[in-house]
Amino acid sequence: MSIHQSALYLGFIVSGVLATIIANAYGWRHSFFLFGGFGIVLAAVMAFRLKNDTPRQGSSTPVLKLFRDGLKAFFGTPSIVLLAVACAGFQFAGQAFLVWTPTYLQESIGLSSTMAAFDASFYTQLASIFGVMIGARLADGNIKRHPKARLWVEALGFVLGAPFLLMLAKGRTEFVMCFAMAGYGLFKGFYDSNIFAAVYDLIDERYRAMATSFMLMFALIIGSASPYLLGVLQPSVGLSKGIALMGLVYMLSALPILAAGLWTFRRDYARQH
Repeated sequence: MSIHQSALYLGFIVSGVLATIIANAYGWRHSFFLFGGFGIVLAAVMAFRLKNDTPRQGSSTPVLKLFRDGLKAFFGTPSIVLLAVACAGFQFAGQAFLVWTPTYLQESIGLSSTMAAFDASFYTQLASIFGVMIGARLADGNIKRHPKARLWVEALGFVLGAPFLLMLAKGRTEFVMCFAMAGYGLFKGFYDSNIFAAVYDLIDERYRAMATSFMLMFALIIGSASPYLLGVLQPSVGLSKGIALMGLVYMLSALPILAAGLWTFRRDYARQH
């Protein structure tokens, strides 16, 4: 799953730079046309090429019952609810970082829009590729002896990644800021490497896709507010303090995971195993 996830980071790197180059040369509208067109082509390819190789059962479960049972399984597992709260914190800080870091680099150290877009995506996402590989190896290598290994790796990613967001907020040179973004990306990968696997350990395989959807829907709805919040705060407190605030949110996001590991995980895990 982490190898698959690394493609997302490569996409961030390429699209961030390519979109900025296109925007500077032809305007932002052309970037949307290009990537939207790619999406339509990819959707058509997937529609014809992806095959379901899962053996069909003798009878199918009605969709409404499956949906209802999926909701019950999700909200009836306290550890998964806590993981969803942690994911919301992850997205809250992460969305603000994605949207505002290029502007922050331009305003604080005078980078061009192209260089700011490159720095904000390249160092963070490249480090995340290494982070997911390390985090996955740590979790998979210890999961048989320590069933909570995925939770601890996720929490470690938050605790070790937050200081780098604070470093970014205080940085005054391009080197320091790029180093901070790489550190944040490395430990972001720790969390990303187990974001879905930790949920799958706790829920019946019939509801894994639904649990993933519920968690992402909740997290992205919450996370979508942070870019607006930083925009509101920018005139009064500045982007530096706004990014520091995201570092605090990032650190606090470890608390729901720790709560799950200490109080709810054992019972939830035992029900599935």
